[in-house]
Amino acid sequence: MFKQNGSRITDFRRGWQLDTRDLIVFWPKPARPEWMTPEQYARMPEELMLREAKAGHKVLVTTMLSARELSKAELSQLYARRWNVELDLRNLNTTTGMDA
Repeated sequence: MFKQNGSRITDFRRGWQLDTRDLIVFWPKPARPEWMTPEQYARMPEELMLREAKAGHKVLVTTMLSARELSKAELSQLYARRWNVELDLRNLNTTTGMDA
């Protein structure tokens, strides 16, 4: 799960609607990055099925597709917990001098 990049436009009129501002979309495979070998790139799927949901002022993207099992509110709570874990890890790295 991650927050949608600001440069990517989410069009809630496209995709499979789950709820208001909550849908399933397909992202195509991007061009091969320089660090990836052609063999690795060939093994990647041609597209990813993802869920985009607007929760608060953020568009969250996840591979957890079921709106019945995980509501938009629960996605938002999960993202907040994930964000706090990232902050805790950054704090631990800084405190132990491993942030460089």
